[in-house]
Amino acid sequence: MNYFSIVGKIQGIRPQNNMAYLCIMVKATKDKADFIDCVCFGKTSEFLQKYFKEGKWIEVQGHISKSKYNDTWRQELIATRLGFCGAIVEEDYKPPKDVDYNYVGGVPDEDDGLPF
Repeated sequence: MNYFSIVGKIQGIRPQNNMAYLCIMVKATKDKADFIDCVCFGKTSEFLQKYFKEGKWIEVQGHISKSKYNDTWRQELIATRLGFCGAIVEEDYKPPKDVDYNYVGGVPDEDDGLPF
């Protein structure tokens, strides 16, 4: 079965036409990290460029592809699925001011005509 799954931090995104290259940092040992390069195409590339940026956590799934370029064989990790990891909070997000965040619900004090 040709399948990989990686969870790590995005170190770089390089968009090119209808594809994007992605570099992910994953923990290898206690004090060492590996940098994994992946490539994604089409809608996956568009999704990556729209919703992810450097420093954010990501889950990447896909397959390994072997190709020949200029008489040299190489392997590429082709990302086919991307997933969010961790909290997704926009830096520009400001919560609405007219919301009472201390309200926990309850029964109103006035008599609303209900028998209970």
